[in-house]
Amino acid sequence: MSWSGLEAIRKESEAVVVLVTGGEGRGGMRYRREIDGLRALAVIPVVLFHAGFTAFQGGFVGVDVFFVISGYLITSIVLEENRRGTFTLRAFYIRRARRILPALLVVLACSGPAAWFLLLPSDTRDFAESVLAALFFVSNVLFWLESGYFDTASTLKPLLNTWSLGVEGQFYLLFPLFALLVLRKRGERGLWLGALAGFALSLGAAQWLTSSSPAAAFYLLPTRAWELLLGVLVALVLDRWPAPFGARLAGLLALLGIGAILLAVFAYDATVPFPGLPALLPTLGAALVILGARSGTLAQAILGNRLLVGIGLISYSLYLWHYPLFVFHRWTTIDGGASIAERWGLIALATILSLLTWVLVERPFRRPAVSWISRLRNRGFYAAMLLFVGAFGIYMQVQPAAHTRLRLSYPENVVWRSLGERIRAEGPVCDRGQLLDGLTVTAGCVFGDPQATRTIVLLGDSHSEALSLALDGALQVEGLRGVYLQTVGCEPLPFMRRNRDLSVTDCDERHRELIDHLRGLDADVILLNRWSFRLYPVAGAIEGMPYRNSEGHLDHEEYREYDVYAEGALHRDPEAKAGALRAYLEELASASRRLFLIDPVPESAVDIALENAIHFRRTGEIVQDLSFPRADYVSRTAFVRGVFDEVSGDNVVRVATEPLFRGLRAADRCYIQLDTVPLYYDGNHPSEEGAALIVASFIDQLAGSE
Repeated sequence: MSWSGLEAIRKESEAVVVLVTGGEGRGGMRYRREIDGLRALAVIPVVLFHAGFTAFQGGFVGVDVFFVISGYLITSIVLEENRRGTFTLRAFYIRRARRILPALLVVLACSGPAAWFLLLPSDTRDFAESVLAALFFVSNVLFWLESGYFDTASTLKPLLNTWSLGVEGQFYLLFPLFALLVLRKRGERGLWLGALAGFALSLGAAQWLTSSSPAAAFYLLPTRAWELLLGVLVALVLDRWPAPFGARLAGLLALLGIGAILLAVFAYDATVPFPGLPALLPTLGAALVILGARSGTLAQAILGNRLLVGIGLISYSLYLWHYPLFVFHRWTTIDGGASIAERWGLIALATILSLLTWVLVERPFRRPAVSWISRLRNRGFYAAMLLFVGAFGIYMQVQPAAHTRLRLSYPENVVWRSLGERIRAEGPVCDRGQLLDGLTVTAGCVFGDPQATRTIVLLGDSHSEALSLALDGALQVEGLRGVYLQTVGCEPLPFMRRNRDLSVTDCDERHRELIDHLRGLDADVILLNRWSFRLYPVAGAIEGMPYRNSEGHLDHEEYREYDVYAEGALHRDPEAKAGALRAYLEELASASRRLFLIDPVPESAVDIALENAIHFRRTGEIVQDLSFPRADYVSRTAFVRGVFDEVSGDNVVRVATEPLFRGLRAADRCYIQLDTVPLYYDGNHPSEEGAALIVASFIDQLAGSE
């Protein structure tokens, strides 16, 4: 289709659009082609960010721009129709449904079969849940509830992008009710005050929760509402003062707004806390564009060109299509990556599908059905699509393993998708969430032989939890009582804090209680952490997170960063962090009968389950061996092992892990699967078989009295 054809489509369309949906408007509202251009300026960075182009690491701010556009356009509809006395909630909701549902249903329907053939059992179940959540516009709530340490990475969730539709849908449900009530009771002045108050409260909540509960801040409406309400305020300004600035100033402000959006796109990355105060840069930029990009300005000429307007018209479909395509491609590649050519090919495919969806689905269903034929067509479409998508989603949720096994895409040698799936299905060795008797913040539980008189203490993060599954049986055989301890709400390393979770502020006191308790036990202590993850970042030593090995495999662990309150130098300084780690280990050794200091478990960054599934799907055979370069382990753990070497004491027992996985076939490789048996659950957590190798290497020494 030519750009002139797109222009003809645009002229046939109504004026106002919401979020990334195409043009729709009512009555006397003037079409602003620069808004379509702004929509293109928002969706392009989002697509390039999700495609993995590093120059666009801040491309996620495009969604924030969409929120501002949505608030502006929805409020413009409400104000215009309320002024004419034609606004009704029923008509409003019907228009929203006609605008959003058809394209969404098509993408969901097409994504279902792809998920059926590509995803693994637990991921199929999660996908089914996300389909149903998208239908009811609660995807944002679902993904918030799913967020956590053992959750599947966002790069493997085909419908993750629908979280923003959840925010939008909830806003559409609530705001018109609020606006209608306020306008009738208090007039536009009341709407001004309500929008300003909501903006301030929501922004304050976003800034606070970004630190204490980042997932909630990111996904939920209360902390995203301020971005939509900023658009509401822009609409109120333009409704009262159609030209609030002089022509020259308006043009400069609009250009400044474009610059602010682009600055956020190219300067921001995953370390920027969102949606707190930093989100003001792109959202205020969008507001300035809407306020200032009037006819005759350079900004209007830039955003109103045919290319950007055309992209803006299909931006809703493009937003829906691009992310599932990228994710499904990751499910077909062993290392999860894509070449430059593959990325551009996927973008081209998403664009073609978006254009077809715009022409064949969005346009026909935008307008009210006039004839009985069109009404029958629309109702038949909705009924068929809802029935298919809903039934398919329910079936995949109920029977994910059965149909996946039937397709022979999930080999029998892989039992668990991840350590988290194993624990959710069968439970941990014991529930360490209970406070111990007489203690206020130290939690723990007993495993092994609970009747034994001699105690072994296990400390650490999820790597120690993976170890506990094999250690439990070994302690039972040896007649030893295991106690798994943790300080509630704190990092396993006392000198580290999550800079995005400030809900617990007394971790030093909690750590002190744990140490005092250890001194009273006079027990052997086993310590195992994912040290690179806990200590990240260390300048010149631990730089990459998520971790990518030298062969291109990318660990699917979500990005995190840690910080220190008292010693800011510990943030990246290797000497300060080494000193703090050494002091912690020496203190722990002094409180232990013996300290079994387990070297870092080799991190492979290889998704074991996905690797096996892809190979089996392609060849019908199970992978015999999987490995990664030993040199990766050496470089990745050099900093931690160097600190370990400096920890002295007769009661410190070093347990080397790398030799257990190295040289099983080749001396320069570390093996993560041997003779079809996975030694890992994922890219870094050892399976029970892998953990058994580690436990077997020190259990005799642990069981001995010396």
